Amino acid sequence: MKIGIPVFNDRVSPVFDWARNLMIVVLGETAEAQGSRIVGMDELGEWERVTLLVSEGINVLICAGICGTLIQAITGRGIQVIPGIVGHVDDVLEAYKNGRLFQQEFCMPGYKAAGNQLRRRRGRGRLNRGDKDSSKFGFR
Repeated sequence: MKIGIPVFNDRVSPVFDWARNLMIVVLGETAEAQGSRIVGMDELGEWERVTLLVSEGINVLICAGICGTLIQAITGRGIQVIPGIVGHVDDVLEAYKNGRLFQQEFCMPGYKAAGNQLRRRRGRGRLNRGDKDSSKFGFR
């Protein structure tokens, strides 16, 4: 199995669409990493990134932010996408291997852990236009 994780320094990159590097990790049958390497994506457009994942034989993409169009394109090619994940790459990979990835400590702001998946919170941070206290935000 091959796992793809967009990386920035030693952390999951904030947005797959703009990530410069992709770490590719090969997991054996015992879920032990058999090897990893970094592939540059700095010059790749959105669709070239999808092609890269397919050509590298990636089975699972673990990422933080990613646009909906890319999620559809990637999943349409049989690759599982796990968005909303943040943290140190080694910790994220270890959590994935041990079935602990879907915990709040790995959730990107705006996501919440829900069983064996992450769910995007809806409506948080939006200002209700009828809110009487909206003037403190500069709205009238």
